[in-house]
Amino acid sequence: MRSWVWKENISGAQEPAFGRKICLEAQMRRTPISITNNIAEGHGRWHYQENIQFCRIARGSVEEVIDDLNICTDEAYCQQINLEELKAEAYEFIKRINGYIAYLRRSDEVVSRDW
Repeated sequence: MRSWVWKENISGAQEPAFGRKICLEAQMRRTPISITNNIAEGHGRWHYQENIQFCRIARGSVEEVIDDLNICTDEAYCQQINLEELKAEAYEFIKRINGYIAYLRRSDEVVSRDW
């Protein structure tokens, strides 16, 4: 489906491959910033549940980066070996976010019991 959408836009006009690559590059530069911004904003909320929610948003953004890397593979924008390394790093980062979410849940349970 993604390939079809990339080849045909809503109006049916062709978009140059170069334009798609530039658009994807800009998106891939913004998304990692969004990841760290969401983690920081969640930490600044000072409430476990809000922090967890912002971590979930950050985790979704990591998944978005992985999908963008898949697009790069599909469109042959980069060497496959580099993309696989980046995807492995992204999956590792998801594990770290999941670990942080688990820590926050445990911390919330301890605080709730102490009250």
